[in-house]
Amino acid sequence: MSTALVILLIVIAVVAGTVITLRTTARSGMPSKEVLDRATRRSRELDAREKAEQTDRID
Repeated sequence: MSTALVILLIVIAVVAGTVITLRTTARSGMPSKEVLDRATRRSRELDAREKAEQTDRID
């Protein structure tokens, strides 16, 4: 009986720790909107530059 209680307490502690960790780090991995917009703009500029270079090579 005491072994089952110890195992149950360990499981509860692990679940509680996981929930707290997920709750506190939920937004830390997501960059801000400005960063996402800047990355999108850079990607489009790079694609346009590469496309222009390919066109120049073909001509």
